Amino acid sequence: MNSSFCLENGHVHVQGAQIQVQQAQLSVQQAQDALEEEAATIGDQIAVAQRAVTQAELNLQQARLNLLSVMDTSQAELNLRQAELNFEAARRRSADTAIIAPFAGTILAVSASVGQTAGTTPLITLANLDQAMIELYLDESDIASVAVGNPISVVFDALPEQTFTGEVMYVDPQLIVANNGTTVRTLASIETDLIGTQPVVGMNGTVDVIGGQAQNALLVPIEAVRELSPGQFAVFVMENGEPKLTFVEVGLRDFTFAEITSGLQVGDIVTTGIVETQ
Repeated sequence: MNSSFCLENGHVHVQGAQIQVQQAQLSVQQAQDALEEEAATIGDQIAVAQRAVTQAELNLQQARLNLLSVMDTSQAELNLRQAELNFEAARRRSADTAIIAPFAGTILAVSASVGQTAGTTPLITLANLDQAMIELYLDESDIASVAVGNPISVVFDALPEQTFTGEVMYVDPQLIVANNGTTVRTLASIETDLIGTQPVVGMNGTVDVIGGQAQNALLVPIEAVRELSPGQFAVFVMENGEPKLTFVEVGLRDFTFAEITSGLQVGDIVTTGIVETQ
């Protein structure tokens, strides 16, 4: 009688464990159904999903504890494994209800509304405002003069009394069409920790990119410089009232002046040409 009673008691434990595992599986299924139901707001949807997954996890843990006494029961183990798989699926679907930003920043715009189906259209515009960046479009002829590291100065239209400085951070390797012409697209950082009104996203302004600079340079009018051959320059220096051709080395140049690095001395008088007067 005692042996028969133990067998019957063992059978009761197996059936009970199977039922509880099936209940855990049903709870997980209910969690999945809860994830598919539309909530009134995105916040409610996330909260409902999280609560459902939490409950499914508790039920699954209870099923594991109940199964400890019947580890040799293959059907109960299969039911438990199925409950584990269903729980993992519910957990992943719950994670999909959250929108996670790829980086820390400030939300500038929300383009979607509650209930709208997500597609290829951006839903949220996020920006990192810790480092201000500006986008420049330079003339195609300036491509040889701009490079990463070039200093810049910026005056925004809305802040004409302030000048911001920075440097070029990126130069697009290909030309693009913008402003009705072929341009060089460039990104530059600017310093915004200065005293005064700070620029905001979307401002327009005027940017000077400094391709080269010289201090304490000897300058002559660009009209005075003659290029005799590629890389060979000369100017006419006035000596005893007469112009004398003098070879010089030229550094930086712009539309107005040329830097003379050798060949002239401070105080030399150069001529830009002969002007006839009546």
